[in-house]
Amino acid sequence: MGGNSVSKGDEDDVGSYTANAKEDAAQESSPNARVDRIGGEYNGSDMMTWKRARGEEQKAKRVSEIVDATARLYKNHSFDDISFALIAKEARFTRSNLYKYFSNKEDVFLALLTHDLIRFRRALARAHRPGMVASVKAFAGAWTKTLIEHERLLKLFSILYTSLEKNASLESLTRFKKTAKDELATLAGLLCSAFPALTPEQAGKFLHLQGALAIGLYPMARPSDVQREAMQRAGFDQIGIDFEAHLRGAIEHLLHGLLNRPDRRGVGADQGEEGAGAR
Repeated sequence: MGGNSVSKGDEDDVGSYTANAKEDAAQESSPNARVDRIGGEYNGSDMMTWKRARGEEQKAKRVSEIVDATARLYKNHSFDDISFALIAKEARFTRSNLYKYFSNKEDVFLALLTHDLIRFRRALARAHRPGMVASVKAFAGAWTKTLIEHERLLKLFSILYTSLEKNASLESLTRFKKTAKDELATLAGLLCSAFPALTPEQAGKFLHLQGALAIGLYPMARPSDVQREAMQRAGFDQIGIDFEAHLRGAIEHLLHGLLNRPDRRGVGADQGEEGAGAR
């Protein structure tokens, strides 16, 4: 990737939003099918169980349709330009029906962000199997590449604290925070597997710092036309930045700093690099 761009990645398979939920949901094809499995006996509680399963399945389907519609809108519209009414129109819902599933557009975007965060973690896990010791340079490159391939995740994280969290409902925000905590814990484990010299605390610090770097650099790599014009008039030699190069370099420095910290228990600078593999 060259210049100031951030390449488009594999961000469009939003149809799989509820894949995990569907795997965990009860898959009851009909009440009669349930009768067959329990030896022909059937009662009212079985019917209620089947109805609940069907109800949850239908709800998951509706939620998926709403989130998918929002993802389509977000390709060509900014967050500020997307209204709750526009989401309803794209999803072919009435606005009143939309309120049955989400309180506001911020809640919808948090659901989309949750989906993208899980996909990002899964992509990294596929690239780094447990026990695979990596070099700092290779890991930084793979991390940056995977993040760029999930550009919508970058876009959403860049507005998470300024827009999404400020107006989201407490219920949706709490649900997102719980999922994010679990995903970050899994990523921390992946880091410790790639770099055995890292402590869980250091892995957690890396995740928070690289996140701050990524969401800070991302808008700098995508200046608006007005920003470009202003910088040109002001005489700036360089307009925008190379996101990939800057983030990859910053992650390398961050990892080296964590691996070579003098206060690490019995591990010196040379061991830190040895534990990370040859650069």
